[in-house]
Order: sequence, then C-alpha cells, then structure tokens
Amino acid sequence: MTALPNRAAFEKTVREAIDGLRGSGGARFALCFVDLDGFKLVNDSVGHHVGDALLVAVSWILRAALPPETMIARMGGDEFAIVLREAVMSYRVQAQRIVESLGTRFHYEAYDLSVRASVGVVELGELMLTYEDALRDADAAMYQAKKLGGGRFVIFDATMRARAKRRRELTNDLSESVARGQIGVAYQPIFDLNTQQVLGFEALARWEHPREGRIGPDEFIPIAESTGTIEALGRSVLAAACEQLARWRDTFELAESWTMNVNVAARQILNGSIVEDTRAILARSGLPAGRLTLEITESVLLDNVRVANETLLALRELGVRICIDDFGTGFSSLQYLQRFPIDGIKVDRSFVSGSGEGIASEPIVEMLITLSNVLELEVVVEGIETHTQMDRLQRLGCAMGQGFLLGKPMSPDEAIGLIQAGSGRSAVASSM
Repeated sequence: MTALPNRAAFEKTVREAIDGLRGSGGARFALCFVDLDGFKLVNDSVGHHVGDALLVAVSWILRAALPPETMIARMGGDEFAIVLREAVMSYRVQAQRIVESLGTRFHYEAYDLSVRASVGVVELGELMLTYEDALRDADAAMYQAKKLGGGRFVIFDATMRARAKRRRELTNDLSESVARGQIGVAYQPIFDLNTQQVLGFEALARWEHPREGRIGPDEFIPIAESTGTIEALGRSVLAAACEQLARWRDTFELAESWTMNVNVAARQILNGSIVEDTRAILARSGLPAGRLTLEITESVLLDNVRVANETLLALRELGVRICIDDFGTGFSSLQYLQRFPIDGIKVDRSFVSGSGEGIASEPIVEMLITLSNVLELEVVVEGIETHTQMDRLQRLGCAMGQGFLLGKPMSPDEAIGLIQAGSGRSAVASSM
C-alpha cells in the first residue's frame, strides 16, 4: 500500500549493517522507530479507508524529509522503522526532521485530522546490539516519547530498558485487573464555595496492584489509553459511579441537584461507544440522566470536530450534562464553548495551585469565571488548597470548587461519612 519495504526487508538490512559494525570499518548508524500518535482513533472514528490514506501520506512525507538513500520500512499498522546514517547528518537532526515533517494536518475527503508522531532512536556503533535488542530499545525510546506527550523524539538510554520492562508488565496486569473488575473508584467531593455544602462527587479510577500496591492514575491511565483498555476501564468506572450515586440517593436525603462527574476518554467519544454505554448504565442503575456529568478534555474537540459534536449531541439527547475538564491547558478556541453542547468547565488546578498561598494565575482564573458567567456555563475551579485561595475565588464570583482543602478523593465509606456529617458539609466548614 505504501510502496515501502516491509518488516522482513528492514530486518535483513539492519542485520547486515550490524554485521558490518563487527567487521572492520563499519559505518555507525541508528535505528529509528516511528509510531503515529492517536492513529487508532482515526480508524475507529472515521474509518479504515481514511487511515490507509493517512499511512500513504506519511510514507511520502518521510521520503521527502530524509535523504534519498535512507532505508524506510513499514513494520505494520501505523509503525515505521528507519535506518539513520550518521555520515549524512546527525541522528538528532534527522529525528527532528521526522517529528517536524509529521507535525501537520492531514486533509482527506471531508476530514481534517491532526498528524503527529512519537519517535524512538537507538544508536549503534560502539555499543554492540543484536537486531532484537536494537528494535526493543528503539521501541522503548518511542514509548518514552509518547509518555512525554508525543510529537517528539527520544534517544534511548540504559534506564529506559527497566521502564520498558515495567510498562510491559503493567500493561498485562492492568488488562487482567480490568477484565476481573478489580479497578476501584474513589470519590472527590465538589462543593458550593459559599455554603460549604457538597454538590456532588467526581469519580476517579484507582488501581491497587496485587504486588506493588497502589499505582497512580498518571501511570496507568496512559497505558490504558495506548492499549485500548481505556474503554473497558471507563465503562467500569461509569457503571460503579452511577450505581453508587443511585444508592446514596435511595439511602440518604440528598438534594435533587446532586451530581456525579465521570471522566471520559477521547477513544470513548470518537468511536461513539460512550453513548450506548451511558444509556445502558443509566437504565440499569436508575440514576436520572440529569444527575450525570461527563467530563471530557479540550483535545477531544480538536481530534475530530464532526464526530465529537455528533457524540456530544447524542449524549445531550439522553439528558446527560457535558463539562470540559482541565480547561485552559489545551489549544481549543473559545468559540467551541458555544459551538459544542457544553454545560460547564473545570478550571485546571495549575491556574490555582502555586508555590504561595494565593492563586497562581489570578487574571486567567478571573477571566474564565467571567466568561463562563456570560455564557451561562457552570464553572468549577480545581486545586483549592488554602483558605486564601478559597476566599479569593469567592470574591471573584466562583460558586463551585474542588481541592484538598475541601475534601480529598475518598472511599465510598468515607464519602458516606461526609454525607452524614452535617448533610455533606466540608471539614473546612465544620472547623469554622
């Protein structure tokens, strides 16, 4: 399809080059592994024919970016491998050219898609490696590039081998834990900043590894997203959260306005699975749709505008509320707040939490609160850690917030304790 050499031809070339290193005067070279960021989402959301066209375009882009004699192969799927020759130009320069050339937008039929790549490079020369070792190390460097956000290259170093081994082990363990229903859920309260009353909870996935104990979401969520496990994990958290709030509503005298916020991954939005999952879970749990708020990130709106809008509209028809999480950290236009069916935003904690007692980026927070009020959107500010921050947010007109000052993520039993203690008043309020 791409008219590039395949995996077998690439292996033959690299093995011959490694043999040359073992002889006299072999030219130094590097093995480069390229993986397109988010390619599976393209296939899932707009179809394999668009994905195939994208792969063909990438093959031409790589040819144009590198010297004519460069060996470029398609290893399968969205993975490409390249032999970089130091005699032509430095490995870093060539790797940077690859990243920059693929950091563009792809137009095909009616689709406008962003294209980026994560690139791993392992140098061969003084360090003698087998073909299998070189491929593994380049792959480890590529995954490190993805972990750093993608759209960049990383040159392999020895510490990456241990990280790669840990990632492989966690990938297998996570898949098993999700399949067995062993992912737990913690609940962080959302408060009315004026009355200190609980308005609802945000459901957060928690993984207690059978051998290593608690694995942080910053480590296991990216693994789930890159392997596709995120759909089953997200479905599990959504079901647990809806059933939990439904039970609390039946057991306690909760205000009708109480909500449950659940994070939704880009993959769930762009392939539309979240719509049927939500419909089925709401029906099974008995939770009214209006009591569920799904949190998405700004990047979801950028990945595929048409598909994202269709999915959000379908969720809105169910009666579910939509909130943009970590607002202000992405690159979406403010016009998206009107273009998409959005009910609220959550101001990212990075704008609030700083090294001091006050608000780290007060002008930005004030602007976002004002904008939300004008557009009649709910606004929740995250990361409230000090009384000074909370007092200042109240003066800025912020009605709702989350943070360790008000309440940390807690187990269901701890949440019940909060609900029973003064109808859900925060520890801050009870100490005043």
